[in-house]
Amino acid sequence: MTGKRARKLVEIFILILALYLANQRALVWGNLFPDTTNWYSSAWIGSALWVVVLAGLLWVLAQTASLRSYVQQWRANFLLVVFLYLAVLSIVWSIYPAVSIYRAICVLGASLVGAYLGFRYPLEGLLRILFWFGVVLVILSFELALLVPVGGRMLWEPYNGAWRGIYWHRNHLGSLTALLSAVFLIRFVTGGQRRQKTVLWDGLFYVLSAVLIVLSDSATGKIILLVTSASVLVAAAWCRVAHRLRRKHYAVLLILIAIAGLIAFSNLNLILGLFNRDTSLTGRLPMWRFLLEEVVSRRPGLGYGFGAIWSSGAFRAQAQDAAGWGFPVLIADNGFLDILLHLGVTGLLVVFLLFAALIVRAIRFALADRTVSAFFPLIFLEFALLSNTSFSLLIESEEFVWLVFVALLFLTHQKVSGRSVQERNSPSQPGTA
Repeated sequence: MTGKRARKLVEIFILILALYLANQRALVWGNLFPDTTNWYSSAWIGSALWVVVLAGLLWVLAQTASLRSYVQQWRANFLLVVFLYLAVLSIVWSIYPAVSIYRAICVLGASLVGAYLGFRYPLEGLLRILFWFGVVLVILSFELALLVPVGGRMLWEPYNGAWRGIYWHRNHLGSLTALLSAVFLIRFVTGGQRRQKTVLWDGLFYVLSAVLIVLSDSATGKIILLVTSASVLVAAAWCRVAHRLRRKHYAVLLILIAIAGLIAFSNLNLILGLFNRDTSLTGRLPMWRFLLEEVVSRRPGLGYGFGAIWSSGAFRAQAQDAAGWGFPVLIADNGFLDILLHLGVTGLLVVFLLFAALIVRAIRFALADRTVSAFFPLIFLEFALLSNTSFSLLIESEEFVWLVFVALLFLTHQKVSGRSVQERNSPSQPGTA
């Protein structure tokens, strides 16, 4: 076996293992709150596997003489370093230090792998990885829901048979599948433009992902599907006519968007009613009020420790009583509120700054490349903001979304190792085969 082939096999292995670990706690056969009191528990086994992933990652970087360049790219993402430092340091003030240690290992591992993906692969390569991840997710979710309904569906009130596929909750399946549907659609559009044979597979899995979202009965998933699909089509149209547009056209477009936004806001109950929801967000507002007034207010600066507070069964019961729900409360159902609980205002501010940095980079990236694919980072941001408004997909229930977020932070940086965006997307770069 040649050295190049060995490196490729190791890289494939560590990526598959990392993607599994990043989703592990959210899987239907996983555990959202793994035991950290025993060294042989799933939490510490998972932590050991993250160490295996990182060891493999270091080996690949060393074999390709890329370690120094990889480390240098972290300097352009110092805010990410600050966030990770806070997550690790929170062990000091955490109400459950062992839980914070475990969760810090998970987010650190996901961040290092995400950074590697953004450093190593051009956008087309990242989309290819997400495509295959989506294919596996869709196929396994259909099989589980159809063949083992008790595992793949939520057969109790108030969910009434909604599909959850391989995940613990229908909202997780719906939201994440909506992101992957955007990947399928982007590849379908670009594949059609290039007359690629794979376009039929992209179209098929886009349809299957849409069906899966409908069967999940996730309002968030349906909304994200509509928004991201529309965004892909708008991006495709813009790429075709951008050279003809002038400032006056953009001014008119902004006015129309503002008017549409006002109309939508004034008819919010009607719009949410189309998805069988209301402005209370299915009872989330009372719980959020309780968390902000009774919990966050006691430790506003640095929070309760990374990932710690929801591991307490007593606290989950208290939150359930405050929300008046007839079913367990396991997360805040808002990714940003969960970060506020874990790392306080300090951690949330860093996350907002990271989002702002990615917004700026994503816009520059799209304008520099002017292809439909180049709009994926912006579409991902739409997904991240919408999904974390009514569910917690930003580190709380898994690390996959965070991994992709970090990958895009690195990938969209204008220059990586002295190369421009256009050079990174050239066919000669690694990961494009």
